[in-house]
Order: sequence, then structure tokens, then C-alpha cells
Amino acid sequence: MKTKHFSIIPAAPGLIRHLTAGLLLAWFSLGLAIETPIDPPAPSTPENASGSTEPNRENQHAPKPFEARYRVSEDGDEMGESVVRLFRDQNHWRLDSVVRGTHGLASLLGFKRAETTLFDWHYQPPDDLWLPLSYRFSQKVAFKKKTSQYQYDQQTGIANGKSGSKFWQLPIKPPFITPNLVVLTLARDLCDGQQDMHYRVLDKGKIKDYHFTVVGTEEGLIKVTKEHGSPERVTESWHDPQRQCLNVRSRHKEPGDDWLETVLVSTSLQAAATQQPRGSQASITK
Repeated sequence: MKTKHFSIIPAAPGLIRHLTAGLLLAWFSLGLAIETPIDPPAPSTPENASGSTEPNRENQHAPKPFEARYRVSEDGDEMGESVVRLFRDQNHWRLDSVVRGTHGLASLLGFKRAETTLFDWHYQPPDDLWLPLSYRFSQKVAFKKKTSQYQYDQQTGIANGKSGSKFWQLPIKPPFITPNLVVLTLARDLCDGQQDMHYRVLDKGKIKDYHFTVVGTEEGLIKVTKEHGSPERVTESWHDPQRQCLNVRSRHKEPGDDWLETVLVSTSLQAAATQQPRGSQASITK
């Protein structure tokens, strides 16, 4: 970590927060990119009750449980790591993601960011739907802590939440997603050939519009940018179409700051679509 960073400690939480925004572009796309199926694959020409031999597209679209580890760096200097897990939590899906500072100022300040989304997944041809049921966020830097959470009632169509000490309530109809479900939807749409993507993201009682655009290809990878409304803020990611649009690299830059980059280090595939002891997992390391 460069010496200059110790002169801007008040700005550090913002820097690391931008770092984790870049991480979000990589996390969930991994879940779609795992090449070894976790559940036994459906036969190539299954016959359903009606006698059709059409492939079981619902199984093809279903999320795949995984555990992923990422390395985070700033201007080439390692800052931290991220561990992400997607698994079945009884009758629902659950995404846990944790980012920790391990080097330099991020480690010195004891940075930790955690997010959890509990959601249902439904296949509704021709699309699949992520329906958030609850979302929790916490971030700790030195002696400062931020928290937010909300629950969504499918019957009333109302989200009830709390951000810091403020309670809020918002009527909202699907489709909408949480901040850490963005990349799952992005990877799916890229593999479906979409070029311009808008997502409704519910965060802290407000609906935010996330806009991603495919800007070309580089060495066989799909390059995507996120619109920020300012040319001085840049978020870029590269996705592999041969691996179900796996995000192999992402980077983010704020005005006056260095590039923040996240790179996939390793993955562990779960043996079943439920939470399993670590010893029962088969590992694949990149």
C-alpha cells in the first residue's frame, strides 16, 4: 500500500466501498459459469408427461450452488479478499458475500462488508425471475458501522426495511433485484445475447436503475461497461461466453483514485443443492 494513502484515511471507507462495487460484477456470474454440473444433468432429450422430447429448460436455467474466492487490488497492490457462497436454504436460495481487508490500509482499518440475499427463483418462459424475500447489509470500517435490511411480502407487494436508524416502507411489484443479485441477471442476459440491459434494484428504500452496455469483444471476451452518469467514474467487466458468461475480471475507478480490480482466484463446487460441510465439497482451482 502506497504511503500516500495514510494521508487520506477519512476517504478510505469510500475507496473500499467503490472497490466492493467492482467485486459485485464478478460474484454471481461465477455461479452461472461453473462447467461441472452440481446436480446430475438432465438427459439430452428427456420425455415429459406430454410425450415431448424438448430439453428441460427449467433445469438448464436453475442457479448452481457454489463457493468463490476473489483477490482484490488497488493499482496492482493487493488490498483484500472476497468469499461468496450460493446455496439452498431450505425452500429458498441464499447468497452470502463477505469482503475483508487483508493488506495495507484496508487491513489496518479492519474493513469488513457482508451481504445476504434470500430469494426465490422461478422459471417463467422465456425468462427466469429472481424474487428477493429479504436482504441484509453491514459494513464496518474502524469504529464506524453501516447497516440496512428489508423484507418483501409477496402477498401485499410491500417491502419493509430499515437503513441505519430510519424505517421505510415501499410498495413495489416484480421484477426487481437486490444489489448483489445484479451480476446473476447480468450474466444470464449476456448469454442470451442482450446488448443493453436495465435493472430495477431496490436499495435503502429506493429503486435505482442499473444500466449495462456491451461495448465490444476483446480476445474472445465480452466487454461490458456500467453507466454512472459521469465519464470520470468507470466500471468495466469482461465475460467469457464459452463459460456461460463468467466474469473473469472487473475493475472500477473513481475520480482521482487508482484502479480497483478484482480477479477470480478459486472456486469450490457443492456436492448437492443444499448447504454442505466444507469437507464434502469438490474443489476446482483456477
